[in-house]
Amino acid sequence: MGTLMAFEWMSADGVFDASSMGEWWDPYNSPSRQECIKQTYGQVDGFLMGRTTFEMLEPYWSQLTDQAMGGVAGILTHTQKYVVSTRPI
Repeated sequence: MGTLMAFEWMSADGVFDASSMGEWWDPYNSPSRQECIKQTYGQVDGFLMGRTTFEMLEPYWSQLTDQAMGGVAGILTHTQKYVVSTRPI
């Protein structure tokens, strides 16, 4: 049986807001952070995502080369996604 990873990005105060992503993602992005994410994501066989998160992120990472974001884009593009939704996608 494979590994399924459920993940969420959240600030210390419990807020995850895509409209402010530039404030909490960009300042902390670095090659070492990308490598940590790549190592973690590279160990899974699938991602469990909510529909809103999937619909927000998929158009972004699917247009990147596999090498973008330190190789994270390729992992995101080619790893199976399981999307939770109350309506069809």
